[in-house]
Amino acid sequence: MTSAETAYEPKLRDTPFPLMQVGTIFRNMSEKVDPHLYEPLSVGQLGVTPQLKGVAQQEGNGEKKLVRPGQIAMNSRSDRRGASGLSEYEGVVSVVYTVLQPDLNYIYPRFAHHLFRSVDFQNEYYRWGTGIVDDLWSTKFERLAQIRIPLPDLETQRRIADYLDKEIGEMDALIEEFEGLVRNLQARKPMLIDNLLAGFPVAALALSWKVVDCLHITAPFIGSGENYLVSIEQLGSENLTLDGANRTDGETFSKLREGERKPSPGDVIMSRNASVGKSSIVKESDPPIALGQDVVIFKNNDKNDSRLLYYFLQSNALMRTVEMNTVGSTLKRINVGSIKSLPYPVLALEKQQLIAEQLQRETAKMDALIEESTRLIENLKARKTALITEVVTGRKEV
Repeated sequence: MTSAETAYEPKLRDTPFPLMQVGTIFRNMSEKVDPHLYEPLSVGQLGVTPQLKGVAQQEGNGEKKLVRPGQIAMNSRSDRRGASGLSEYEGVVSVVYTVLQPDLNYIYPRFAHHLFRSVDFQNEYYRWGTGIVDDLWSTKFERLAQIRIPLPDLETQRRIADYLDKEIGEMDALIEEFEGLVRNLQARKPMLIDNLLAGFPVAALALSWKVVDCLHITAPFIGSGENYLVSIEQLGSENLTLDGANRTDGETFSKLREGERKPSPGDVIMSRNASVGKSSIVKESDPPIALGQDVVIFKNNDKNDSRLLYYFLQSNALMRTVEMNTVGSTLKRINVGSIKSLPYPVLALEKQQLIAEQLQRETAKMDALIEESTRLIENLKARKTALITEVVTGRKEV
């Protein structure tokens, strides 16, 4: 068992406010109840919210911990940093969560809500964690109780909470707006592809493209070298993403590249497991690669434009077909036979090129907007996190 106590400088103490131990102003609540009698709650970056229907229950039908309105629920695991909040609901959470009852003589609950979500508190909370694996350390209440937190007078706490509620609320509204824009753009892309490919005759994909499955062997991974394996993680954009790709030894690499499994420029590689349809085009500039697990390769010829197949594999029409042909309800898969029979548009090469170029132009505009919106979302989240930390520690006066 190891501890993270030396992992961070205790910046939480860099404050003009008095410090008080958590254990003196919060009671640890451990009321176990029958989960069938209460609504399940989620504790995440957005705080405490009703659990979405269909979300798997991690602990089956066992007992859960009760959370009441006005209490703080907190995920004690280090890989869930910032997953905490003041509950407005009565419901249940996992028994491994920490549930705190604030002493209203000392702390204003909305101030505690923001304080526990600050970077400095999260670092301090992690610093007091224990465990075997670094990213799965947890902080039990006995250790949480010893953490000293900034505690101004109640009037100052209320003023800080009101200020942050307003500022964070405005930032969250902007984040939600940009996230909605991203979702809309992501939905429009396959619709655009559908529209441009509609109305053309179709035939089994195997009549236009030769489909070759990966070799079903488990390749040994090595830490260095240039024998890259392309698996699901390398797919999704037009160009392969080889950063972080697994590599294997020379003998296995050669075996994986035998015959038609050897990727060549213009070939398209697609995932047929989990993220079915994710694909990329092999380019002249790519180093020698081999197929990893759960992918197929479409061998190019002089009658096809690889870009059109790449876009076709992102279409709603394809996804509907995939849904009908996938095997397994939890982990989506599609077999090679079903891939070969997919209805693919039959077009002359010149027409393929015209459509592919139009799709390239239009989707590039969408991708640029998605990238810019995503950048703004990340900036807003960073500003939000910094503001919470500066204000609850008193480094920024409000």
